[in-house]
Amino acid sequence: MVKAQVSLEYLFIFATILLAIIGLLSFSNSFLYQQRIDYSINSAVVQIHDIAKSVALMGYPARQTINVYIPKNIDPETTYVRNSTINFGVFEPDNALRDVFRLEDFCVKGNLPYYEGYYVIRALAVNDCVLIDYHDLYINPSRIEKSVCTGNIAAETLDIINLLDIPINVSIIAEGNITSVTDVDSTILGRQSSKDLGTLQSLDELYNIVSFFGDVEGDYTGSLTINNDSVEVLLHILSCQGAILSQTSVNATNVLLDDYVCINTTVTPGVCGVDQVWAELFKWPNYFNMTLYDTGSWCAGAAGDNVYGAQLQLTQLGTYTLLSGWVNDTCGNMNSDVANTNIQVSTGGAIPEGDILLSYPSAVTKNRLTTHSFLVWNNNSFAVNYIDNVKDVWSTSQASASSCTLISPIGATLTCACNAQNQCNATWSGQFTISPQNYTIFAYSFDNSGSDECLTATATFHVINSTTFSKTRNVCMLQNAPTAQIFLSLDNNSWSQGINYVTAGTRNTIYVQLKEESDKSSPPVELTNPKISLYLPKSWTNITSSTATIADIGLYWEINNSFTNIDHGQFKTFSFNATSPDVTGLSTLNSYIYAPNSVDPSNNHELGILTKEAATPPINITELDLWEILADRPLPVDFTSGLNTTGNTFGPNGANDGWDWSNNIYGTTSTCVFWNTGTVGVDHNLRIDIGDVNNGCSNSGQGDGAYGILFYINSSIASSSVINLSFAWTYTPTRLGTGESAWVKGRFGNTTTMNYLGANFGGTNDDATNDIYYSNTPTFQSGTFTQNVKQWVSNSGWYYLDFGCKVRTWSNNNWLTCTFDNVDVHWS
Repeated sequence: MVKAQVSLEYLFIFATILLAIIGLLSFSNSFLYQQRIDYSINSAVVQIHDIAKSVALMGYPARQTINVYIPKNIDPETTYVRNSTINFGVFEPDNALRDVFRLEDFCVKGNLPYYEGYYVIRALAVNDCVLIDYHDLYINPSRIEKSVCTGNIAAETLDIINLLDIPINVSIIAEGNITSVTDVDSTILGRQSSKDLGTLQSLDELYNIVSFFGDVEGDYTGSLTINNDSVEVLLHILSCQGAILSQTSVNATNVLLDDYVCINTTVTPGVCGVDQVWAELFKWPNYFNMTLYDTGSWCAGAAGDNVYGAQLQLTQLGTYTLLSGWVNDTCGNMNSDVANTNIQVSTGGAIPEGDILLSYPSAVTKNRLTTHSFLVWNNNSFAVNYIDNVKDVWSTSQASASSCTLISPIGATLTCACNAQNQCNATWSGQFTISPQNYTIFAYSFDNSGSDECLTATATFHVINSTTFSKTRNVCMLQNAPTAQIFLSLDNNSWSQGINYVTAGTRNTIYVQLKEESDKSSPPVELTNPKISLYLPKSWTNITSSTATIADIGLYWEINNSFTNIDHGQFKTFSFNATSPDVTGLSTLNSYIYAPNSVDPSNNHELGILTKEAATPPINITELDLWEILADRPLPVDFTSGLNTTGNTFGPNGANDGWDWSNNIYGTTSTCVFWNTGTVGVDHNLRIDIGDVNNGCSNSGQGDGAYGILFYINSSIASSSVINLSFAWTYTPTRLGTGESAWVKGRFGNTTTMNYLGANFGGTNDDATNDIYYSNTPTFQSGTFTQNVKQWVSNSGWYYLDFGCKVRTWSNNNWLTCTFDNVDVHWS
């Protein structure tokens, strides 16, 4: 019994010791496990700190990676990288939460892993901050919660960065019962559950706006899956109305440089308060926004009247476009009001009387067709824009203009009328631009039925937002009187009453032709012993002539030449030599014609000689002159002064009349195509807009437009081994989205075949012909296209070049803009 008791006592003591040892071992194991967690997390924090500090010191585009082990018991809610802190939330054995962190003295942001395992963690220097992540993409925010009224849009910007060393394709998919996801820059036409965001290059950052359309009231949940990452979405659609915009407008559409315009829009508030109102504008090549206010002091009426506005100073020449007004409210609703209004900005300015040259017959024969013209020279360094009407007015003892026909400018509207007071006028209406150091001719023909008399007539030019300028001259209307016309030529072959071009500071021979041009009458008339007196400015020097007499009369050289009789329809010539002034500018050569049976000698002809500085490089003889305006030479054609055209006969079967333009060239049919023919001298390029530019061409299917030029290739050029044509182009989509395919196209050839330029980038499904550029997801592009077209030139003859752009389809307020410049054809 005693032995048994002793045994039990020993057993009890042993058990007690064993329990103590087990407890000690358990504590030791727990302690060691916690030590391992602490060591792993502390090691991870130190390693992350080290690579973050290293790339922060090196700056963009530095990056480093490390392999780290993340243990169990990490709290995802308190594990983060933000506010210059790298923090892991760690659960203690008693479930208490402890932070293991590192404070940095530089910006850090990103994500940390919180599940047990081995991870590759990257640190990247991006935009003065260090980005830490372990995904392929960095996406912010990771959760979206929005409230939106039914029928409105809630928008959120997703910041997406490619963390890989290679480009990746990024797509976004809406999942769950959230209403829709789309790009807010495109008009929402229905639900869209997925979108290809395109290729994102390494370290590139993409700001993509996703929008949710409020359809049916209720709460909706779901997610946006972006590649392998997910963004949680909670959408509350409320039965309320968002703010609505209307009457988005600008108070002036033709203004002078540095002037101000007022941009306004009217807001009808919804249930939620108005957050922000702004206008979206475009001035090539940039879009920009302007905040509008309801304070009463910014072109916005009275404060609090819901008319929002602001002043915009127009500091660039050319075209601004007020695209639309936008409003969002405190519930996240967003609405817009389309304006699509162009604002033309010019320098305005006037033209002095001395730069209006009058070129017209010295007699206007009764009951015969007669031509009047006015050549207006702009000697300024800037364009004179927005001449909106030109009038040729004369008074007579009886009505004299029974009909009239426009000669130039092409596209103007001409009207002729005589009133009860026997004042007659011809009026050109339109908007005309005279480019710097260039000219425009206003010409018409008419039937005169007045009495024999000499009249005073005035040509008046009215410029919007500027001064009116004019010039007065005399004209005689006589029965059966000869009509004397005077012409100049620099080669004794090409005669002109307009501008004649010489190089500044050079010796020139100038030929003068006097022609009798009256209609046939009975008996036929002739100019009897006519004499010409020319008055050349003294800026010209060394005047000589083999037949004419030269006299110095102060400000001018007087050049007199006499002729024998000139029969109807015939002409006689003489010439003189002179050294041109060594400056760029226009010299006005006044000419008086004396003939006993003709007109009052106060009726004079004014002729122009344009001098261009000798420092200007000569025209390259290995380049074709594609109807470039003289003031813009040398080539290539850069459209600095405008578009040189005398008619629009598009295609290889047309006339040699300068630049042409047309739609429906590249296989589509649409009237929603617009050209900048009237503002080329302001824009300094050729521009084509296709689509819903003017809010009247929505969903109109395909469309295309082009510019073209006819030119002659002689046998010497045709035998060359290389005939290169080239031009610069830009391609700017406005809110075109995926599937709204767009092209830059071009052709070259003759009346037998027109050949498409470039290569087939679009494939056979969209367009089987060659392209200069193509995209199914249009973005801004530009380039210079060059191609050797020798393969299509076998003989001399007339050839045609056209280029333009094409759009397969577009939505409301979407369009494509293409520009073309620096056009050239050269050979070797």
